[in-house]
Amino acid sequence: QDGLGTPPRCYAAIAGGSSAIMPQVLAGLHYTSAIWSLFDGTPLPDPGGSRIRWEAGGASIEAIARPPLDASKSQTVLQLADTLGDAFDHDHTAVIQFACYAGTASRWHRLLQVIASRCSLLGSFVTPSTLVEQSAGTGLVASFEPDAFMPWTPSSENDPVAAAATVTRDEARRLAAARHAVDAVVGVAEAPAATPLGTSQGVASPRRPVPKTPRTGWLARFAGRRRDDDARGLDNGSVRLVAHPRTGGILSLRRPADRGNRISQQLAVRTTAAVEGSVWSPPEDRGEWTRMEADAIDREGTLTEGNLVSRGRLIDSAGKEAGRFRQRITLVPGMPLAVLDIEMTLPRPLVGPVFDSHVACRFAWHENEDVEIYRSLHLQSVATERTRFTASHFIEIVPALSRTAPLSSRTASGSGGVTILTGGLPWHLRSGPHVLDCVLAACDSASVSVRLAVGLGIERPWDAAISLAAGEMPVIGSIMPANVRVTAGPPGVASERPSSLCVGVIESAGRAGDVRIDWGCPIARAVAVDLEGRPLPDVHVAVDGRATVVFLHRYQWLTLILDLELPDEKAFHGP
Repeated sequence: QDGLGTPPRCYAAIAGGSSAIMPQVLAGLHYTSAIWSLFDGTPLPDPGGSRIRWEAGGASIEAIARPPLDASKSQTVLQLADTLGDAFDHDHTAVIQFACYAGTASRWHRLLQVIASRCSLLGSFVTPSTLVEQSAGTGLVASFEPDAFMPWTPSSENDPVAAAATVTRDEARRLAAARHAVDAVVGVAEAPAATPLGTSQGVASPRRPVPKTPRTGWLARFAGRRRDDDARGLDNGSVRLVAHPRTGGILSLRRPADRGNRISQQLAVRTTAAVEGSVWSPPEDRGEWTRMEADAIDREGTLTEGNLVSRGRLIDSAGKEAGRFRQRITLVPGMPLAVLDIEMTLPRPLVGPVFDSHVACRFAWHENEDVEIYRSLHLQSVATERTRFTASHFIEIVPALSRTAPLSSRTASGSGGVTILTGGLPWHLRSGPHVLDCVLAACDSASVSVRLAVGLGIERPWDAAISLAAGEMPVIGSIMPANVRVTAGPPGVASERPSSLCVGVIESAGRAGDVRIDWGCPIARAVAVDLEGRPLPDVHVAVDGRATVVFLHRYQWLTLILDLELPDEKAFHGP
């Protein structure tokens, strides 16, 4: 816009991937068209046509989806007859897309342009924006699940895991600061004040009372167990955790209502054996794992307010020491959540591709349990069937039947799915039907110092994930709808009145419907706007005292401007 004097209206990306949230962003910035191609070779989902209307999150953008031809090659022109025939056979609107850098087109492509300027025998050359205008209403409707877009892949240099985690944690601090500023004005989250987490040497947790549970039922069954089991256990009234006596990892984690263990955990180093002979085999079949051997498991403090610290060695398949570890486990008071502080040292740096050679925190569940994996994407919970995926904030391991139940039943008192707060770690691997690996370090790294957490029945994992990545004590508890996250408004949108507040609301669980939000103070007026601050005429926001009601599509991000009726001493000046 600075260079041309006018904002662009056609969007194209050379590289960097794509996302299902793009139609909302492009439509909100008043783009009229897009190019459904990446020019670095990254594949996009097949839309099934050359002219599409890409829909997602209640928005749409017209796009040209014909794969581009290289205009610098003579072969492209020599095969023009076949290309034209294929376009006419498969598309209602026949489109051929050429691409080249300025000044690099072949002499035959320039000849095509001359022919097209004098007659329409071979069609006519137009810009993408003109094509969309002339073919309005002919686009094939295309909609894709968020997981359909390929996750970004790691490089193999300078420990990309640590670099990506640092970026996520810096972003989480900004998100947390904006959230606190919004909450301070409208009071949408009635939760304890955020408390900074300590260093990897310990967790500074607020002194909150632990719920008293009668010694009946679940606790009574544990009362008769062996004393060494209690010595390796923690119980805060919400969950009970027991460490494995041999490995020092998590043997079991469960709530009072659970009839069996929900999740187990251990640390390992993965390497990939070289190919032997002339028969090739995939890296997945050549993976080799170390095993944990604990030298000591100590409990610091009491059963209800203590920590478990395990120290030991990592042993490879040859029986040699492949590294040392120290893991500290703390139960967050009053919450079904365990925080893991992990430190590991290796005798030599890791080498090779990230997924073939890395340090992992491995989680396993019962082999007979049918589960679905949900990963964080844009801090939304999206289903994934990928073996390798990204999830910089959280992963949910949900019983298969519970995801079809009403959203309210999938809470801390509902299905009790397992939530892993990844703390900024981006890459993860499902290495078995009931095993999930979080990659802690790779590529030139010989030491690990990370913090992540695992919990049961976490209702709003995005809030707890932001807090953990920002270095704060995770907080669970909000009067917000269970599938909605509140964000600060886009930086380009400003409120006209001093008592106005610009916020974003994101549907984060993939469930469309009316959303009612109690903002904690009287609302005089509420308007939905686009990303440039212009009112959306087709979106109605109802006001009911302190609450607003608006319909949100699946994974929709909607910007609202709220006119607040605040006391004089609580005048708002923006976050």
